[in-house]
Amino acid sequence: MYPVYIEVAKFQEEKLAQRSFEWSYASEKLHKQLFEKAFESVNAGKDVELGPVQVCEVCGYTLEGEAPDRCPVCGAVKEKFKAFI
Repeated sequence: MYPVYIEVAKFQEEKLAQRSFEWSYASEKLHKQLFEKAFESVNAGKDVELGPVQVCEVCGYTLEGEAPDRCPVCGAVKEKFKAFI
């Protein structure tokens, strides 16, 4: 879905929409990994074990562990990450 949205935004020269879709697409790929980890745990009859989860408040990039100095998706500074433990 996102690749098509990105192409439409490019065609319509909507740079902000294009950037938003690109960030969302990158973030959703990472969300998929976290969901797969949870799915595997549930299928094994276990709770998913995660360390601290960090979410970039600018673009939604999500990771397990410590926040990076800069978001690899949007470039936001470390302080823009919100921790969920």
